[in-house]
Amino acid sequence: MEDLLKTADEIAEKMKEKGYEYFNIKGGAAGTDFRTGIASYLHYASFNDTEPVFPIYAGSGVASTSPDNPYTWATFKVVEDAQKGLRIDTVRISMYECHDGALRTHLELKIKSPDDIPSREIAAKLIEEKWEARYKENQIVNHFKSTGMISKNDPDYIFDEYKGHIIASHKNNVVGRDIDNLIIVYHSDDFPNHGFIIGLDDSKMSGRRKSVPHNMDDARAYIDWVVDIRQKKAEIKPKDIVDTKAYDLRVNKGTLPTIDISGHTFYVDIRMDMLRPKDDFLSKGIVFSKIANYYDEDKRTYTIPYNPKTHEFQEPDYHNIKELPKDLIAVEFSSERLLDRVGWNRKYGFDLTHGLDKSGLKLEFTAKEVPWKETFLVSLIESNLKAEKKQEKAAENQKSARQDTKRKGRKI
Repeated sequence: MEDLLKTADEIAEKMKEKGYEYFNIKGGAAGTDFRTGIASYLHYASFNDTEPVFPIYAGSGVASTSPDNPYTWATFKVVEDAQKGLRIDTVRISMYECHDGALRTHLELKIKSPDDIPSREIAAKLIEEKWEARYKENQIVNHFKSTGMISKNDPDYIFDEYKGHIIASHKNNVVGRDIDNLIIVYHSDDFPNHGFIIGLDDSKMSGRRKSVPHNMDDARAYIDWVVDIRQKKAEIKPKDIVDTKAYDLRVNKGTLPTIDISGHTFYVDIRMDMLRPKDDFLSKGIVFSKIANYYDEDKRTYTIPYNPKTHEFQEPDYHNIKELPKDLIAVEFSSERLLDRVGWNRKYGFDLTHGLDKSGLKLEFTAKEVPWKETFLVSLIESNLKAEKKQEKAAENQKSARQDTKRKGRKI
């Protein structure tokens, strides 16, 4: 394990040089430097009397998120190397939508040496270029008005109306299903600005999209499906999917959800991007953007260090910590989207009832207190203590060497 940690130190220095300071380790710590995160992963394996499982995935933010911009995340694949101990095998750079976390695009780079690791700036530039290329492709495919590919009187197309939609079929199409058929479906109100190309496989998140054989029957079937979905959505009312009393309090009366954290009430204030402590105007509260590195994507929860006296998020001194904090506790609570789905929907432009059929609507929550021994701090403290002992031993050896030199004196 010492060899692995030594290699982790070397990689951590290179990561810091490249601009990656905080990592979430899958199955390990979150919000730590690379070396600490790897140490926590190895500690968990040792604690459970199991061998570490490779590869290890270490994620780090590339570009920050905001309400109007996407965010980019780098995931490093760490593998065991017989000669080097550990090495970075690949890095996957992914760009996500800010409002719902959907993947926009991604790219993967093979890493042969630490010098091949792209800096945060370069990673951001690479994924931006990838997205720009894909966006242009989407523009060409989907926005026919700007490209001049079709118009109301285009002689190359045959037009048909069906259930409030317009079907534009190219004159060279054949009756049977064919991959070269070009059929575009518009909602009547959107023609000719926004259309959907039938037979285009839009499920791929990267690379060129594929077409599948299709014909007019597929176009009508698509319209049938769209109309059915819209009708079902129109029939859904708040009372069918949520507690009507809670919905009235949240939507009509503006009541904010609350969460109890270690005996103190906090308001879930999506507009202010924070958990705002009740009746404590001196507290800074818990700002979501400042605890992003403590978010667990798999559990959709935050686990953060919290000061119950100041009612604030407070980090211990990770680099020098030697014992478990006495003035801080660890607390776990759900993401802001789950704590206040209505506020989340309103902030990002969704229908207020969007997602409530799955998550429901609650106005009161309670955070879970997590024992420190179940967090990465245990392994971090062990690591810091070992490092301290090594430094002390090195200092003693250096001191002994100086004394030996002094006793020998100068020879003539």
